[in-house]
Amino acid sequence: YPVIEIKFNGNDISDDVLNEILKFNKHVISLTIKNSGLNDSQINIISQLENLMILNIQNNPISDNGIKGINSLNHLERLNLYGTNVTDKSLETFASIKSLKKIYLWNTKVSKEKVSEFNQENKSKEALLDF
Repeated sequence: YPVIEIKFNGNDISDDVLNEILKFNKHVISLTIKNSGLNDSQINIISQLENLMILNIQNNPISDNGIKGINSLNHLERLNLYGTNVTDKSLETFASIKSLKKIYLWNTKVSKEKVSEFNQENKSKEALLDF
């Protein structure tokens, strides 16, 4: 079936827009929503995109609680969380997503020490704290 990459342009994402995206569920492999006020509860809508491989949600007010919601994304390979409020707690969630390969964490509250521990313990994954 056809695959779709979606980029949201706008500074205020609504649940309605996310639910529209959900209508293409099986086809969406890449989703970019940056600088859009995306919040933790909206991650629960995104987490229903069962074939999502790339999620770019940088510069949004997302916390560790929201990130727990992406646990169900079984095909997620790349996650960009630049400029979000995630902390070391989210590293547990990343570790539990088997498909995840790269996590971009610049400008977050994740510590260098925990990232290097994470990378040593999770050989198939790479968490990056700088460019």
